[in-house]
Amino acid sequence: MFILLFILGLVTRTKEQSTLSQADYVHPARIYASSRAKVGEISEVKCSTFGITKPEEQIYVYLCKNGVGINWTLAKSPDSIFLMRNVKKEDSGNYSCVFSRTKYSPKDVKGQGETTIFIQVIDRVYPAVIAGNKSEVKSGADVDFTCTSEDAPDTSVLLAYLCQNETIVHIELWDSQKKEAIFRRTRVQESDAGSYSCVVSERPLATTELGTCGNNSVFLLVSGELSTESPPSTGTGMTMAPLYLLPSLFLMVLLVVLLWKNGTPKFGLNWSNIPDDHLYEEAMIYHTRVQETPRCVN
Repeated sequence: MFILLFILGLVTRTKEQSTLSQADYVHPARIYASSRAKVGEISEVKCSTFGITKPEEQIYVYLCKNGVGINWTLAKSPDSIFLMRNVKKEDSGNYSCVFSRTKYSPKDVKGQGETTIFIQVIDRVYPAVIAGNKSEVKSGADVDFTCTSEDAPDTSVLLAYLCQNETIVHIELWDSQKKEAIFRRTRVQESDAGSYSCVVSERPLATTELGTCGNNSVFLLVSGELSTESPPSTGTGMTMAPLYLLPSLFLMVLLVVLLWKNGTPKFGLNWSNIPDDHLYEEAMIYHTRVQETPRCVN
């Protein structure tokens, strides 16, 4: 019994000494970094032991987030650079640097640096407000959606994304002056019905990234089909013009026939040889017959 208690006490004391030893050998360093980072980009953090350690001294430098080590490097100069690649929103937090003369696993390093900086990771995605020119249309119609945002910056090249049921379906270039983008959905079908919203982003977006899309949404209902039948003819206009020209046309043909019957030469017609009363009588008879002929009315 006493032997077991002695062994337990020895193990506990060894762990405490190890912890104290680690704490004694972890020292604060200075940190230099931008307080803002953008999602998907590379953020650079510099840890410095200048004036704290000797230039030729071999030390291990640790980058800590919220007091816990997340990365380490063997220092070859007073300044050590850490690159945070493809940063995410979850990387926001308090960062500091510490160093030691003994190598430890980063997760076992706990401490605060001489200076601390809060790095905020900005998503660069700005939810926007959407409005549609129609809420219910027939299949085959066109629909316009207008996306606006007061939060989108004026100096960046932005893309506007139209979402249908939280999935990106259309992309347009953002108009920074008007602070809007217009999406046109042409010849919509029943499958295009659903909830529409929009976002503005400085970076390319994948459909899997969107948990939510936009500050609001509008619902589009698509039903039936557009009518493609032509309106009934009223019997007026260019289609009926030849009917009105028939009397004059036949009158001209009759005149030519009468001229030939009276022996008029092919060229150089001699109008004096044709009896005026005969020509006039024949023409009026034909004109009267044409006028009395019944016509079909649509």
